[in-house]
Amino acid sequence: MKRLLLILTLALFVAGCNDVPSARVRNRLPGKVNVSFQPTSGNTLNINDVAPGTVSGYIDVPEGMLRIHASTSGTNPDDVNHTFVKGNRYTVQVDTGATPSMTVIQD
Repeated sequence: MKRLLLILTLALFVAGCNDVPSARVRNRLPGKVNVSFQPTSGNTLNINDVAPGTVSGYIDVPEGMLRIHASTSGTNPDDVNHTFVKGNRYTVQVDTGATPSMTVIQD
């Protein structure tokens, strides 16, 4: 019985350990936004069709420097370069203003 409990505890601990960084998008624009995460090599990851006033779910992103690009139905914010660190979660916030802006916040 003790052995089974130890195995279950260890399995839950390992399942809960996710060292991969993750990101989501918060859209504060009046229209939908698409955000891409572009590593220096490898595949680009996308979070698309984030509705106004909503927050997407998290996706795993590679560790290291990523270029973040947002596309909107109007003026696009400037791209942002950000270093994603193992084990951290981030929110990419797209804000309104004279020109839209993008900020990366560590959660």
